[in-house]
Amino acid sequence: MNKRFQALFFVSILLVTAIAATSSISRTLSVSAAASVPSLGAGRILLPLFDPLWGSDVMVDPLLADNHENFSLAINPTDSNKILASYKYEDENGSGSGYDLSTDAGHTWNGSRFSGPWGADLLSPIGNTSVGFNARGTAFYSGRAANSEVNGLFVLTSTDAVNWGAPVEVITSTNAELRDQLHLAVDQRTNTPNAGSAFLIWRWFSGDNLGIWMSYSRDSARTWSPGVQVSDAANHYSSGPSIAVASNGVVYAAFQQRDNDCPCSAPKLFLDRSTDWGVTWGADRLITGAPITKTGALDVEGHDLVIIGQEDPVEGGLEVNNYSSMAVAPNDSNTVYVAWNDGRWDTSFTIFQHEGKHGDIAFSRTTDAGQTWSAPMRINDDQIANGVDQFTPTIATGPDGTIGVTWYDRRLNPGGYLYDLFYSQSTDGGLTWSPNQRVSDVSSDPMIGVNAKGMGDMGEYKALALGPNYVIPSWIDTRSGVAQDFYSDRGCALPFSDVIPSDYFYTAVQYLYCAGAISGYSDNTFRPYNNTTRGQLSKIIVLAEGWPIDTSGGPHFTDVPPGSAFYDFVETAFNRGAVSGYGDGTFRPDNNVTRAQLCKIIVLAEGWTIDITGGPHFSDVVTGDPFYGYIETAYNHNIISGYGDGTFRPDNNATRGQISKIVYNSITTP
Repeated sequence: MNKRFQALFFVSILLVTAIAATSSISRTLSVSAAASVPSLGAGRILLPLFDPLWGSDVMVDPLLADNHENFSLAINPTDSNKILASYKYEDENGSGSGYDLSTDAGHTWNGSRFSGPWGADLLSPIGNTSVGFNARGTAFYSGRAANSEVNGLFVLTSTDAVNWGAPVEVITSTNAELRDQLHLAVDQRTNTPNAGSAFLIWRWFSGDNLGIWMSYSRDSARTWSPGVQVSDAANHYSSGPSIAVASNGVVYAAFQQRDNDCPCSAPKLFLDRSTDWGVTWGADRLITGAPITKTGALDVEGHDLVIIGQEDPVEGGLEVNNYSSMAVAPNDSNTVYVAWNDGRWDTSFTIFQHEGKHGDIAFSRTTDAGQTWSAPMRINDDQIANGVDQFTPTIATGPDGTIGVTWYDRRLNPGGYLYDLFYSQSTDGGLTWSPNQRVSDVSSDPMIGVNAKGMGDMGEYKALALGPNYVIPSWIDTRSGVAQDFYSDRGCALPFSDVIPSDYFYTAVQYLYCAGAISGYSDNTFRPYNNTTRGQLSKIIVLAEGWPIDTSGGPHFTDVPPGSAFYDFVETAFNRGAVSGYGDGTFRPDNNVTRAQLCKIIVLAEGWTIDITGGPHFSDVVTGDPFYGYIETAYNHNIISGYGDGTFRPDNNATRGQISKIVYNSITTP
């Protein structure tokens, strides 16, 4: 990795230091749909997709000795740079709850852990958490707590996501009853009936599985309603609930049901909804209209589903579930997206003398609030029926309607054992999906975290958040070799409407934008064919090279005084020997940069030795031209080219697109 590129990502508190390969090609998909649903697209569909550019992996919580699982993420709607994360951890003393906050859109994280006690019964937080924000930026943190006799669910709030108020009891009971798998949603509307309501959903056990229940708060989590039953009476063997609030205040819940609570049965995925802000719930609607094909085989006791966890011995089991992950379209309250593990497209395997199926990641959507569903679509794009496990999908939507999905994927490991985090997205409501991207930089061992049954255990869920121009995933990472660590990354999305993947400068603009070296305009354009001034270029060069600001000896130019917009950058570039001024002591920062001047500045910034080998290469830049050596050197470093008529046109103004391409080439050239 180029060291200047590493330094570049420290600019503006950017800590991303590596990038995964990004595809700017189009992808075609065969898409089918249920006859009763508006088609997701017939035949072959070709659509350009703007994929995010991924950085280096970031450890969210730094305590290596602890196992982390069941992550949650939420973006503050009043400041998208602030992202709240929560997790369950396990150490030698048991389990607990923690949180981390990023104030720079996912580049860095800082947090703490809750020590308790919570509530009048002096309960200790034991994990399984979920977080959210209301429209005013108040943070909500939900979690479980227990002692030897009592357990319950609690919610805390904070105005800064750092200093938390007292835990508020949602519901408690003796340990004869158990409520777990909680999931929180907060209504982010304002000035509407019941705006700002909070909703907490959970699974309830009391000697038997009593299904999915929830509670709601209308006063910013100060008080909570009694429990409300969500799942129908016939679906009381349900688990894996999630909850979301649509743009019109309709509340959706999704969950899995298994007949007689037996993992031997075909899982049924249900969607339910409340049109009165959680007070009552409708009939459970079967997602896709039929049970899914479960992933995994019965474990040695026949109580849970597992996939093969390790190569030696081959009977090391990794627990897997078939829960759905749900998201609602941000501007259409009737459109709901669901992703889940599904074995219908893959091959079988045997473990503990039980046969099961390898899994893929399936997607379906409803556009009529769950009445009808599209036919399941396979999102992972590796070879079909290849016996490679994909599992634990998470789906989320961004403010612009982009749908993102992450999952654990074993395609990169020859033995089908280690896993990575993968990502795909759709910008057309799920009709087509981008080429799958590897997010994690290092593959992980799924058997680092082993539960009391001796099975590999990676928890029940993880999280994904899509911001205005970024994607924040989360995953369990075991690169330390001793624990399951909470990792994240930042996928940078290019927001410019006038820069598309077919443009010759697309990759360069995305690279420099994601590094903080260039920016656009308030109307989400980049204007790549506009000219660039000498002051603007100085700023781009300094940020792209990752140079620390150096104004020593300044001001060096009469027309760039201290306090001017480009003073720091012009002075830094001057002190680095990359720019110079005119004989009258001016720099002329508002003058447009020519193609010849750009070459000189780049060559000086890179410190390249003048190289005129093979020159002259352009008919209009001949020996003796003051820019001849710089243009030839830039050409011999393969960062510039000319025109079809053999000219370079050195006096033409350099456009923003051209400058981005040339700067990108220069800082990524070995």
